[in-house]
Amino acid sequence: MSTTGLGAEPPRRLRGKKRRAWEARAAQEAAAEAFARMDSAQRELRARFADPAAAPSGWSELDADTEAAARSYLQTQDRHPVAEEVGKSELLAAAVAYRQAAFDCARAAERLAEFARAHP
Repeated sequence: MSTTGLGAEPPRRLRGKKRRAWEARAAQEAAAEAFARMDSAQRELRARFADPAAAPSGWSELDADTEAAARSYLQTQDRHPVAEEVGKSELLAAAVAYRQAAFDCARAAERLAEFARAHP
């Protein structure tokens, strides 16, 4: 079972701070990938619904929710560096924050994909 919540396990030889750093980097990568998927889907839909008057019902709310997820991810990057000089507890906080950002961005990307399918 994954301890990172991301489907990957850290190598068994890693302990302490090195393990926390691995977990934080894995969560950071997952968040970056989810953010990229979300951003791409949002850009595509923004181009499709460039005229707000012609956009389907619910688009402006979904766009605003997606922007909130994007802001959260970008704030996580600013607040939680993953570097050698960061302490073990800060790495744990970074891993938790990046896991949440990955979840929020992935959920937003799914919602955007569903919206795109519902409004071809």
